[in-house]
Amino acid sequence: MKKIVLLLFLSMPLLSQGQNEFKDRFFIGFVSSYYIDFISSPLSIVDLSRTIDDGVGGTIQTPDTAVPFQTRFISFVSLGVEPRYNIYQFNENAALAIAAPITLGFGQAFEQNEDVEGARGFGNFQLPLLLKFYLGTNSTYESTEDFGFSAGAGFEYNKLALIPTDENQRILDANRGWIMPVFSASVHFWRGSSPIEINFKYGRGSISSYKVNSTGSPLPDGERFTRANSIKLSFIYLLDY
Repeated sequence: MKKIVLLLFLSMPLLSQGQNEFKDRFFIGFVSSYYIDFISSPLSIVDLSRTIDDGVGGTIQTPDTAVPFQTRFISFVSLGVEPRYNIYQFNENAALAIAAPITLGFGQAFEQNEDVEGARGFGNFQLPLLLKFYLGTNSTYESTEDFGFSAGAGFEYNKLALIPTDENQRILDANRGWIMPVFSASVHFWRGSSPIEINFKYGRGSISSYKVNSTGSPLPDGERFTRANSIKLSFIYLLDY
């Protein structure tokens, strides 16, 4: 028991040093985005049946038909936080970091276009994980520069229509989250007594194609190509800087 107590006592300076190092390298920011926040899901093929008019005042259920499914989301306001940790600091004005600007979007989801099915509802969740290089202001707590920039790349998880308005269970099941590559570039400068980052982020998924519309009929222009993507302009305000 005495050996354990002695070991804990001797390790306290190391633990304190580790905590101080983490604090000196950890940043937290408030993220906001207004209107420039657009997302499209990957294309998928879903088997759906339809309820149509039978011509005599009733309805009939059509057989299952394989149709293209892609959702578009437009966010009016997106809010969140960005934890960031400098994994390596070259000097006081340059650092390599891992950042995760997590946001909730307040907007509407609907079909990508009139020829495909899509999820309908409100809200989205976005979680990028980026490796970023920072230069100039905001790169470290010791930076004395008035201006800077950053650039990075990584992967991003997206989920659209968090509050669905669809009643078709197959559409609800088809509305899944996905991960795609994402890239970002930012400029940094001082605004009053705190630094601000203006960030442009672009996500891009693999390309897919479809040849029929939402009723299963062939498209008049043959084959169409599409992909998942996201475009976002956001403002990040560092807290406790």
